[in-house]
Amino acid sequence: MKRYLWLALLLFLALLLGRAGMPDWHEGPEQYLADTPLSGYRFSAVLQAFGESSQALLGKSAWAFRFPMLLLAMGLLLLLSELGRILFGESRKNLQLAVFMSSVWSLFAFSQMGGDAWLLAALAGYGLTAVLYLKRPSAPLLVENILFLSLALWIAWLPALLGSMAFWLVLRFFHPFGKRLSGLYSSLLWLPALAAGASGYLFYEPELFLMAFPQQGQWSELSSGLSAFTAWAEMKPGVYLLLQVLALLPWLGFLAAGLYEMVLNLRKREEMSLLAAAFLLGGLFSFSLLPQWAFAILIARQLEGYVKKNYPYGNLVKGFAILQLVISFALVFVLVFFGTLSGKAAYGKFALQGLLLWVPAVAGIVGLLMKRPVLYIGGPLVAAFAGWLLFL
Repeated sequence: MKRYLWLALLLFLALLLGRAGMPDWHEGPEQYLADTPLSGYRFSAVLQAFGESSQALLGKSAWAFRFPMLLLAMGLLLLLSELGRILFGESRKNLQLAVFMSSVWSLFAFSQMGGDAWLLAALAGYGLTAVLYLKRPSAPLLVENILFLSLALWIAWLPALLGSMAFWLVLRFFHPFGKRLSGLYSSLLWLPALAAGASGYLFYEPELFLMAFPQQGQWSELSSGLSAFTAWAEMKPGVYLLLQVLALLPWLGFLAAGLYEMVLNLRKREEMSLLAAAFLLGGLFSFSLLPQWAFAILIARQLEGYVKKNYPYGNLVKGFAILQLVISFALVFVLVFFGTLSGKAAYGKFALQGLLLWVPAVAGIVGLLMKRPVLYIGGPLVAAFAGWLLFL
């Protein structure tokens, strides 16, 4: 499965570098952090420090401010690779990383300065080290787990607090070795974080998050350049979940089968399903991008199992795969239609990008019928990255 990982990595880096270097309407966060006094915003000051150091080397530009995010992306991939290999095995870990990198939200979060990627990295590290601690408790793992949770609480205390608690509760009460998570370290971090956040000593800045935790209030003091970010401050849970699913649209067939199998296996308290459910609930309660990793776990499992004899979810996979083909065609048609109406000669651009998205998706359907991994894995993988071109 390494060939899919290397293909995904090359496409991920190429699109990430291209997107990060594009001067466009989405320079809001970088411009805000560069031009606005940041006294009182602790996490913003961290972003500011990274950005200023990068600008000192690369000059004043959005690219220079976004450069540290590329390093964070590589760090997260290494973390998921090393810890994932221990938990899932080499082959499945490679598929998980390939699917995760193909997510629209993964590409979007790491191509600009913002808090989503930082929170994702911290919560993913917290979750993976917690599961490893369950399997083989050790002091180093405990320290790593505490450090990841501390970082998450510092980045965005309220989403991190709720997300880590949801993850902890699933494993504590449903995992066979859940009692190993009964130590005092959780309360020693959660209670001070709750007190510090409620009293104003920990800050959470929704304006720096695409996936902002829903709360009341307007951010009228922010510049108009951040309007794309501030609109998410009132995001509803249903919209948030829909966006998480659409980000992996080419994998919809395998995602549907993975979710269905997870629900069935949760009744038996099967470990991999518990782990995926913990990541999914942790993401939903934190309004972070963590569900993208949970979905990658579920999809990779189905990709491995599809060619096995008596695979039970073949019809489900094919049905939802055809559905995503219809949805993607409708999406491209709408883009071409409105591009034509705009009168800006956008027809050819959207038609070509849509073709790049749709043709690999059709190849994936053919691969499902022929049970050819190179098609049913490679097709959706290329289609997912081609879909990202619609945002360029």
